[in-house]
Parts: sequence; C-alpha cells; structure tokens
Amino acid sequence: KPKKAASLAAGILLLTFVLSVVVDLNESIEFLKYVTPFKYFEAKNMMYGGGLDTGFVLLSIVLFAALTAVTFVFYKRKDLNI
Repeated sequence: KPKKAASLAAGILLLTFVLSVVVDLNESIEFLKYVTPFKYFEAKNMMYGGGLDTGFVLLSIVLFAALTAVTFVFYKRKDLNI
C-alpha cells in the first residue's frame, strides 16, 4: 500500500517538525528534543562553534542500528505484490 506509507511518512515528518518548533518555544518541555530528529544537529549550534553533541551522535547511531535490524526482520516476512 504505497499511498498509505507515503502519507504516514509525511505525517511523521510534519509531526516531528512541529514538535521541534514547540520545543523551541517552550523551555519546560526541553526533554522532548530527544524525540524529534530536527533537534539532533542544529545548524546554529555548528555555526557558532558548538559542534556536534556526542549524546545525539550516539543516539543516532543506536537508532540507525536498531531500525536497520527491524527493517531486515520485517522484510523477510513481507510478501510484496508489485
């Protein structure tokens, strides 16, 4: 169901972007910056000498490895009808 997958991906992208904007506006929910990938590598931090945050780099590596493993597990069980 390609249309459903594209809609779901666009919805997740929009939701995480809006969440990053909300985190910028409200400091009391700063802990949600770990949920949205838009806060992981901000250009303003790199431009002004902040560099990369080690925590976000490690989180990205862990997420990449875990989601790659999940993809291979579900791919073996998926029967694609094209």
